[in-house]
Amino acid sequence: MIKATNPIIRFFSKKKEPYFFLLHKILGFKPKNIEIYKQAFVHRSALGNGDKTLKSNERLEYLGDAMLSAAMADILYTKFPDADEGFLTQKRAILVQRNTLDMIAQKLKLSDLIVTQKKFQIGKNSHVPGNALEALIGAIYEDKGYEGCKMFVIRLIKQGYFNPVIKQGPDNSAASLMVNDVNGMQPKVDLLQWAQKHRLDLRFEVAPPAPAGSKSNARFHCTVFIENVKGGEGYGTSKKTAQASAAVRTIEMIEAGMFNDVEPSDANKRGPRPSRKQRALQNRNKISETPEFDNMN
Repeated sequence: MIKATNPIIRFFSKKKEPYFFLLHKILGFKPKNIEIYKQAFVHRSALGNGDKTLKSNERLEYLGDAMLSAAMADILYTKFPDADEGFLTQKRAILVQRNTLDMIAQKLKLSDLIVTQKKFQIGKNSHVPGNALEALIGAIYEDKGYEGCKMFVIRLIKQGYFNPVIKQGPDNSAASLMVNDVNGMQPKVDLLQWAQKHRLDLRFEVAPPAPAGSKSNARFHCTVFIENVKGGEGYGTSKKTAQASAAVRTIEMIEAGMFNDVEPSDANKRGPRPSRKQRALQNRNKISETPEFDNMN
């Protein structure tokens, strides 16, 4: 890991430097605006070292998050021309989730490039590398535009960095992208675990599709409620995909702070928090009670 006490310019001053070639190898192209790539690897802890020239990568992280989501949506939209909105939303959420980005960043060895405070340690389960990957994509957008971001994502797909969350077809191309998301359960499981952790009542209300032969599209509609507060909504060709889509939207609302003021009911407040083993058993029971998980559309 590069420490901020070392002059960062040293690693970028000459194109023959190993650091430049390592960056070139990761990107697959020669960067033009090298300054923006420097910033992509500066963790905010490095700002405490007194170097006034450093800027953290948080703004680039914000930009990269949006560009990654857009590029992945573009790729999935092309790959699955007949898929509905719920299916596409679910697949994109799996591919850009935090754990996936952390895994890819570790494989790319981005931790070796991140500038931090001297005493700061990047833990095994840290999100710092994944955040740096998003910042790197933000830097690519600043340097190469949206098409550059999209080509970088396609490069990662072709090189297998998204495995095991995706499978590639025999032609090893982005167009052959196939998603393997544990039968689509992950968004709902994540939401259930979050609700149990905060002792909040959570329910999924699914409306059946219109009868066959009607003018309306035969799609299930699901709405999430947290302590009777309306959360995300989603559609799908099955209950499962509708629930997963609604779960994804609800998680986005949670991350945006829209449920910060929701309090658990009195009954949930009084009850003791279950052990980790008990929570895992409760999660399994809740999932097993939803027959829509039995078949994957």
